[in-house]
Amino acid sequence: MALQSASNPTTPSAQVVGNAFVEQYYHILHTSPELVYRFYQDSSVLSRPDTNGMMTSVATMQGIDEKILSLNFKDYKAEIKTADAQNWLMGMMFL
Repeated sequence: MALQSASNPTTPSAQVVGNAFVEQYYHILHTSPELVYRFYQDSSVLSRPDTNGMMTSVATMQGIDEKILSLNFKDYKAEIKTADAQNWLMGMMFL
C-alpha cells in the first residue's frame, strides 16, 4: 500500500505552478532575453507602454522576440511581490 501512494504524486496547486513559472520567466528574461519568445505562441500578443506612455502591442513569436530584445531587460531587475494563479478548465491561467 505504501508503494502505491508513493507512486501517485499529488498534482501541484495552481499557485505552486504559477510561482515556478514566474520565477523561470523572469530569470530567463534577465539572463537570456533572446529565449523569452519561447514562452509565447504565434497567436500570443505582448503589450507594453511605449516612450510616450501609449500602449503598443506586437503579435507573433518573431514580433514578441524583437520587442523584448529592444527593451534591454538585462539592464533592469524585476522584484515580484505577488503572483496570482488560478485553476482553469483547460489548465492553469497566470495573472
